[in-house]
Amino acid sequence: MKRDYDLFEQFPDKSVYWRARVYGVECARLRLRDFAKGSRHSFFAINLQTRETISLDGEYFENFPEFLEEEATRTAQTVD
Repeated sequence: MKRDYDLFEQFPDKSVYWRARVYGVECARLRLRDFAKGSRHSFFAINLQTRETISLDGEYFENFPEFLEEEATRTAQTVD
């Protein structure tokens, strides 16, 4: 099942900036690679409904980033 992923850029001070929303894991990985080509910052993708989080190297995070907890809750409530 394909899902939407929100893509974020993380800066050295740990602040984040939303970059895009894409459909599907493969598309997310491609866009993450594109973003990374022009930047020294970190990038990651998150599905806010399932809380699945992936990084550019395909790493899956066990702990959902705290700064997105409120957004994920709001998104899940809207979908239900």
